Amino acid sequence: MPEPPITTCAKVVEVRIPGRLYTVETKNGLRIPAHISRESKAQGGNCHFELGDEVRLEFTPYDFS
Repeated sequence: MPEPPITTCAKVVEVRIPGRLYTVETKNGLRIPAHISRESKAQGGNCHFELGDEVRLEFTPYDFS
């Protein structure tokens, strides 16, 4: 059985490729490259974030290994 995702919030600090790739910073100062999920793209949502936007991140336990 797959484990549920780990979620946290972060702030967009750099737009690397608009609509595709961002650098986000968590509340503890960790900077992480982030991308829009396939599910969000499949829903046809216009996912564009700007500097300073708050976003929700989802990780699997495997992302930390």
